[in-house]
Amino acid sequence: RRGGHGAAVSATSSSTAAAAEITVCVNNACAKRGANDVAAALRALAIAAESDASSSKVKVVVKGARCMDACAAGCVLRVNGASGLETFDHVAADEAAIVLELATGATAAAAAAADAG
Repeated sequence: RRGGHGAAVSATSSSTAAAAEITVCVNNACAKRGANDVAAALRALAIAAESDASSSKVKVVVKGARCMDACAAGCVLRVNGASGLETFDHVAADEAAIVLELATGATAAAAAAADAG
């Protein structure tokens, strides 16, 4: 059921970077609840992180998928990243930065850098 939909975006080009994958359900129910906006926000943040030399060196791939069998809980996404595989529901575009942090584990690194600076 998980046919690919949407472009994948890699946030780093380093071949030694760890990988995180964020899959956004873009089927009808989730799309009506803002899935395309969530995916666009995640892609924009991934691209911005790619150009930020101080950001996490975790390779982030954002992609769309058809159905995750949780239509009533849309917008649904799966994150396979720093904390393992997790599923999130009722996600809005304004929560994209939090999702990216969960995927990369960048929160702790950013806090440590802020404390050191």
